[in-house]
Amino acid sequence: MGVALDAPTGEFSVTLPEVPREFIEEEYLALKALWDENPDGFAEQVESATEKAQLSLLSHIAPMADNPFISAEAKPESIVPIVSGTASYHVVERFIRGEMKLPPRGSVRIEELINHLSYSDNGGANIEGVKLSVEFASCPWDDELALMGVLLQNDSDGVVASEADVILTVDPDLVKSYRLIGYAGREDPEVAVNNGPSTDGLSSGRSNYVLYQIRPQDEERRGTQKIMARVSLRAGLAAEELVVPVTRLPREWALASSNLKTAVALSSWGMVLRQSPFGGPLTHFDVGRMAREALEGVDVTELKKREALQLILDSLPLFEIDAG
Repeated sequence: MGVALDAPTGEFSVTLPEVPREFIEEEYLALKALWDENPDGFAEQVESATEKAQLSLLSHIAPMADNPFISAEAKPESIVPIVSGTASYHVVERFIRGEMKLPPRGSVRIEELINHLSYSDNGGANIEGVKLSVEFASCPWDDELALMGVLLQNDSDGVVASEADVILTVDPDLVKSYRLIGYAGREDPEVAVNNGPSTDGLSSGRSNYVLYQIRPQDEERRGTQKIMARVSLRAGLAAEELVVPVTRLPREWALASSNLKTAVALSSWGMVLRQSPFGGPLTHFDVGRMAREALEGVDVTELKKREALQLILDSLPLFEIDAG
């Protein structure tokens, strides 16, 4: 929860984390039942439930389907989300820290685990403080895949509107298929996704990090001189367009940036928590290895990143308990 000072009045306003609608409806029904059963003890019961993070109702929420792989030949363009919520991270944290157990699969939203954090990169393209950067690296748990991280940063004084167009375009000669990680439950992965958790767009000082799994074409069809993919942004910035091309093969995972390693550690954790069919051979042991590697590359001043990666490591024994 964040607290902001209203300068003109001197009053404080409270900004609550975004909560998915299904969570709100379930918790409303639970609160109503508590009131109906014992109005006099209602406040005490609510306080007790909050302190103990009793979120058992979330176990009734069915996990939404993960986005599938999309044929690059059939659909070479993908709309890149520019906004994400953060509620799922807090729910997962409450289960692990408060209940000492893994969260229900349906409460885990991968994009919200990733974007609980802020990311910064001085590379890529930049127009009036709106920055777009792309990183392409090998997949640390599947040699047949690569991972692409797309980072949008808003360091301007305005808002990147939710209707802004951010497009990933891949070359079917070099890319066989691709998959947007997270944002589960969309009927069609190619429809607009930027009217999601935050319809106000990407506010000043915020970032949004999006991951794709990429399945490259066979070696003989690849060419080092061709553009494998490009990411473009049009956000009404004086009719200018940000374009970041990807012209080389994926770099080795060991050379990936701290941003990508952190985002991938969180996303792979989410896939294992969700028991995603797209995790392939991924296990919680792999997740722990990636979290430790990412933690080594995070500066000691980046406390929020270190806390998130430590939460992953602290959750690992719970997988053993859950399996038993």
